[in-house]
Amino acid sequence: MHYAIYNQATGLIRMYGHTGQPDTLALEVQPGERLFEGQVPIGSTHIRHGTPVEVVPEPTYRELRLAAYPAAGDQLDAIAELAAALLEQGIALPTKTQAWLDDVQAVKASNPKV
Repeated sequence: MHYAIYNQATGLIRMYGHTGQPDTLALEVQPGERLFEGQVPIGSTHIRHGTPVEVVPEPTYRELRLAAYPAAGDQLDAIAELAAALLEQGIALPTKTQAWLDDVQAVKASNPKV
């Protein structure tokens, strides 16, 4: 028997599979859960209206921002350029920032663009 155990309120599937001993499944069902009997396609996350479905959550604002930001390397290049420009204007950088900029410039010098 194919089955899924899911949260009655949300439909979220906690577990699914196949068993030759369906009588033991009642022991797995916790309060607030129901047993669905039937085929559960791989990737199904919820039971909706008696049917297993995959529910893809809406992306969070963090996921949306991460996808929209420039690549991390491009951001670091921009920060390094800013730090170098501040130095050229005679503005002292914090010690750690100066050390970081020195490291960045050394890497760029030893690996020039071709």
